[in-house]
Amino acid sequence: IDPEKRQPFDIEFTAVNFITKNEVIVRAKGKAEFSPEQQIALSLNGTVQDITEQRKFTEELEKQIQVRTQKLDEVNTELAAKNRTLERRNKELRSFSYISSHDLQEPLRKIQTFASRIVEKEYDNLSEKGRNYFDRMRASANRMQALIQDLLSYSKIDNNHGEVAVTPINELLNEVISELREEIEEKNATVTITGFSEITLVHFQFFQLFYNLLTNSFKFARQGVSPEISIHSEIIVINHSDDFFENGKSYCRIIFKDNGIGFEAAQNQRIFELFQRLHGKSQFEGTGIGLAIVKKIIENHKGKIEALGVPDEGATFVIHLPA
Repeated sequence: IDPEKRQPFDIEFTAVNFITKNEVIVRAKGKAEFSPEQQIALSLNGTVQDITEQRKFTEELEKQIQVRTQKLDEVNTELAAKNRTLERRNKELRSFSYISSHDLQEPLRKIQTFASRIVEKEYDNLSEKGRNYFDRMRASANRMQALIQDLLSYSKIDNNHGEVAVTPINELLNEVISELREEIEEKNATVTITGFSEITLVHFQFFQLFYNLLTNSFKFARQGVSPEISIHSEIIVINHSDDFFENGKSYCRIIFKDNGIGFEAAQNQRIFELFQRLHGKSQFEGTGIGLAIVKKIIENHKGKIEALGVPDEGATFVIHLPA
């Protein structure tokens, strides 16, 4: 006698509903009572349940899981491809940085060295037209050097570059002001610092940020008007949520304001784009990279920056960083 016949049973099978004539999936659970000789079953004790809908739901759920798993595999494959592309571009960027640091700057240094010798010994021997051509050539070489140096600065600003530390904003600003002391005196500029905040940041990146903002204000000062720059920092608690802010979270807000030439409201995003200039190079020097570096530093610190300008009145930069 098969010993399994004495065990409880739990089976699923397909049956036909004798009323609707539709096939249904049935689950039967119970135990068979056998005769003393264990040869035939005398009765079956248990339950029979229609599990058709449950089975359909399970099958549909399995299909959805399979579809989502397939989509996730596709996303992972695409992400892996993008990571490989990013790594390749990072290698190219490192190669570019090396070339910019050495190969591109070396001929420029020679041009500038020979240009300086011509200025010292041969400049007066040139015709007026020749001096004009020479001056333009020298200015172009200087602009090229500034562009290379700014591109190097931009390429070095990345998420993992530099150690983070809790830093008082005022102390960092005073370091930058000390570095720019001669230019501040030359421009007869006034820099006012108010408020007090300490935030976690990469020191050299924020030094570069404030340096770029200050020199930007000096560059775009109104003719005949001494630059007046105010920098205020404070810790605020946000009571709403949007694409950036989280309700109830603390942020450091830095407001940087000057009285320069300003800009049209329609340009408040364009000024942060790489190589973008709102004015011709004959009017104002620069490479169009300084504010792009500022924005990149802010994004590295999970913050955001907004620019507000009024023509002939000045520009205001509002920075928010997680506190």
